[in-house]
Amino acid sequence: MPCDSTSPLSRETDAPETIVKLECDIDDASPEVLAYAADRLREAGAREVHWLPLYCKKGRPGWQLQVICSHEDIERLQTIIFLETTTNGIRRQVMERVCLPRRFEQVTTPWGEVSVKVATLPDGSERAAPEYEDCARLAREHGVPLQRVMQAAQSAALRFE
Repeated sequence: MPCDSTSPLSRETDAPETIVKLECDIDDASPEVLAYAADRLREAGAREVHWLPLYCKKGRPGWQLQVICSHEDIERLQTIIFLETTTNGIRRQVMERVCLPRRFEQVTTPWGEVSVKVATLPDGSERAAPEYEDCARLAREHGVPLQRVMQAAQSAALRFE
């Protein structure tokens, strides 16, 4: 099932039908290096970057890096993984994905504007997820709890039903 959307505004709502997972295990890098690598991967177009804790050879604690990307981003992201981590190999897996139609809306809260991602569920109902950055900025600027801003944005978005 294609991942189409009612809005062509965002890379997220224009998601591909197939994605690729790049994966490797790392047991000899500092947390700072791992965080930097994840930032570089996100900046370079990775759709998702995950670090999962695991036990590596000889019982050493380590991390599994999982990067979700589109086909056209594979080479660029693999280069970053090899340059910014200590891995010597990357596993690749092509995956199909199904996603809900979604769109972005700007809603007004008592503290300002928030971008909200609205997804349409199979039964036609909707759920809304306020963008964290917008909510966090407003919460800081106005000295209100983050959850209060997020709830107000979600409520405002779902009034459009």
